[in-house]
Amino acid sequence: NSNDCVQDCDGIWGGETEEDDCGECGGDGPSFVCWDGYVECDESSCSDAPENYPYWEDNPGGYANTATIAGALVLYDGMQMGGTGDILAAFDINGNVRGVGIELSPPFGPYVGTPVWEITMRSNEDGDIISFQYYDASEDEILDISETIAFEINAVYGDVIAPYALNITTTIDFSVDLIAGY
Repeated sequence: NSNDCVQDCDGIWGGETEEDDCGECGGDGPSFVCWDGYVECDESSCSDAPENYPYWEDNPGGYANTATIAGALVLYDGMQMGGTGDILAAFDINGNVRGVGIELSPPFGPYVGTPVWEITMRSNEDGDIISFQYYDASEDEILDISETIAFEINAVYGDVIAPYALNITTTIDFSVDLIAGY
């Protein structure tokens, strides 16, 4: 071996083990996934999460059944939402996370190149009311979505050609009954 005069990081003469990008001998490199999806050597290398960032986590093993929104548009006053760091999540009536969405960018169809969301929802039985929230990373804001779904085992809603519409709540209906003569 032409490299017998040099030790590798394990101290082996002529060895080939090298330090990875994190300084670990024979390591695999960065593997800690930060809140923003970047992969770093450890948590201390991650940037600070925004003040309102939701740490929504899916629990696939926690529920026996699934239903899917195969394609959804998240709309805010008619504007299609999506972007780096944005998150769509499903919840039960107690606020437990029942699914976290994946932002897609269809390569075909009427929504080509625009954000369309896919989300697998979870439950143990039919009839659970599933609500939704959307995190807009550009505004660091969690937004309520008007629509709810009564969970149906194995149901599929929407697709990338005909997406299911999820509308961010922007108005409140308010009525006051007045006494006669006013």
